Amino acid sequence: TLPLQIFFSDYQSIVKPELLFLFVDEKFRGKGIGRKLVDATSNKFSKMSVKSYKITISSDNVAGKRFYEKLGFKKIGNYRFLGKPRDIYIYSIN
Repeated sequence: TLPLQIFFSDYQSIVKPELLFLFVDEKFRGKGIGRKLVDATSNKFSKMSVKSYKITISSDNVAGKRFYEKLGFKKIGNYRFLGKPRDIYIYSIN
């Protein structure tokens, strides 16, 4: 069982659970580990009857944004946190 921390927040009146952190060490990337972690998160949320959840990611994290977009996350907005731009993505669980 993967330990998952669930954080609820409000963005433009859309309350969504949020995947806070996902990191795969560079030497293990490209092996499907990140996808498995996202799948495990989606399965956990699905069991909680959650239909979608969000992630936020640094706007300059091109590889991370590409990873999430490849999995079906859709960008819905952006904001600044401690002066740094962040992008907001939503994932709909099938």
